[in-house]
Amino acid sequence: MDAHNRTRRIFSNNLMSGTGEIAALLGVLTVLSMSVLAITSIPAIGNLLNWREWRFIQSKLGTTTLLLAIGHVIAVGIPFWFPLNAVKAFSNLSSLCLYLPVLTILLKFIFWLPCFSRPLYRIRRGQDTRESNKSKILLKTTSF
Repeated sequence: MDAHNRTRRIFSNNLMSGTGEIAALLGVLTVLSMSVLAITSIPAIGNLLNWREWRFIQSKLGTTTLLLAIGHVIAVGIPFWFPLNAVKAFSNLSSLCLYLPVLTILLKFIFWLPCFSRPLYRIRRGQDTRESNKSKILLKTTSF
């Protein structure tokens, strides 16, 4: 009988490590919050919500979902990053999956800064900006 065709039995203690449990927990929470986001993006369901509810779910829960997904990828990939050198660790598939979500979170953080958030808040509330006030004044003075 050939040695390559034998069935091998591998016994282990069948327990997850702490990293595996955290990865599974974050993965399940990410899928649940993605499901809520997907359900509320359906037009028939979205029409049942008022604007504040829909905006809260899509913005705040969306950011939370993105953070949970980042945590899941880190929990899954971190055991494989330590044995590698820095170049291989940054080109590893699990670290490549982090670049766009982390960039998105950083850009969201930039828009939370007061120098960007105040003008955006005024625009959302419908307040006039300085440029639109100047154009309205010009229109009033030139109209007959």
